[in-house]
Amino acid sequence: MQTMKTIRRLTVRGLLWLLSLMVLKALGVFGIDYLHPVDNIPFENPVTVVQVDDTTVTLNDGRRLRPPEGVDEDWLRRIQESKSILGLEVLADGTVRVYGRRLRTICGLGRPMLVLPIIPVNVPRYQRTELSSGCPIEMASE
Repeated sequence: MQTMKTIRRLTVRGLLWLLSLMVLKALGVFGIDYLHPVDNIPFENPVTVVQVDDTTVTLNDGRRLRPPEGVDEDWLRRIQESKSILGLEVLADGTVRVYGRRLRTICGLGRPMLVLPIIPVNVPRYQRTELSSGCPIEMASE
C-alpha cells in the first residue's frame, strides 16, 4: 500500500514537471532546440575565381568579367570574403549580375532564455550579396 502511494506521488510530480516545462516552452522561456550554423554556398551555379586583374576577373571556366566600376579594393575584399566563389545571373541584355557571399548575422532574439540543447536547428551561415550588376562577360578565346 505504501509503495502504491509512492508510485502515485512520483507520477503526479513527474506530470507536474512535464506540464510546467510545456507551459514555460509555450511562454517562450524554455526550449530544447538550438541554432546550429552550417556552411553553405548560397548560389545556384557557383563559379571559382582564378585570376583578378585591374579590370577583369577570370573564372575557372575561362570566362572573364569586366565590372563597369573596375576591380578595386572593395571587389578584392568581397572576393576574398566569398573564398573566391561567385554566383552569376545572366540578365536579358546579355550582361551578368555578380553575387558574392557574406557572413549572415544569426541573432538570438526571439529565442527562449533557457535552452537545454538537445535538438539542433540548422541555419545557413552565409547569404548572397550583390557585387555588381550589368557586367559584360567575355567567353574564353580558343
